[in-house]
Amino acid sequence: MPGLGIGTALTSSVSNVAVTLIDDELFLNDVSGEMTTPFTGNRTNKLVQSQTFKTTWNTGNAAIPNDLFEAPDNSLTAQVITATSGGASDVLINQVVATTAGETYTFSAHVKKAANGFCAFVFDGGGTNRFAFFNAETGAASNTSNILTTSFDKMDDGWVRVSITFQANATTSSSVVSIFTAAAAGSTATGASFQAGTELLYIWGAQLEEDSRMSAYIVTTNAAVNAAVTLNDTHDVWDFDVDGDGVKTNDITPEADPDGEGVWDVDANGDLIPLDV
Repeated sequence: MPGLGIGTALTSSVSNVAVTLIDDELFLNDVSGEMTTPFTGNRTNKLVQSQTFKTTWNTGNAAIPNDLFEAPDNSLTAQVITATSGGASDVLINQVVATTAGETYTFSAHVKKAANGFCAFVFDGGGTNRFAFFNAETGAASNTSNILTTSFDKMDDGWVRVSITFQANATTSSSVVSIFTAAAAGSTATGASFQAGTELLYIWGAQLEEDSRMSAYIVTTNAAVNAAVTLNDTHDVWDFDVDGDGVKTNDITPEADPDGEGVWDVDANGDLIPLDV
């Protein structure tokens, strides 16, 4: 199978001449067993009000106070889930979304331990639920069911971004993604040692995307967002502006300040070639 790797000039220890090493790090094995690039041309957050949980999100035995907390991006936009009564079970927030049967989705959010140290991420798409429990401190997943994979990304100040990847089992406009708070893995009980209004779990930055892995977070307000991405989205090395006039095209070009990483250009034929450096 042809590769899309980057050629790196090396010196052969045998012939002492320059050779080219092809590094296929641009490919990832996704959960479907196919070879794909790490980032596709577009990313989507299908959820609305992705960090304003008092608006279009539904609650179950839960309340979202007006208080705001420092989020992973250092803004005061994070919120907290509290229970409406002491010792309640099934304390949750959720949102209704449209999904398509057979498509692969990844549901992610940033969480932080409060009175509860665990949470459960659940997808209900008209059939058997898909879910996983997460440790809100370490990101470790357990008690998973009917999902393809889980992942986590530990961040500063106790935050961790966790995700479940699953395949939708029905085409419906009434699928539901939920976040439960929990005292322990495997149960949605929150424990009896707190009073109503106790801060159970800090939350921020929820995302549902049609992909087999979680990508960079896209904030939404009143509508879902589609975001064009670049070849190297993680390091912000590439953009699509060929002539620097502020108008993005479909060509891949290095940014003005590539921080030593932008060593590729697109020639007249549209091929990716090394810069003349």
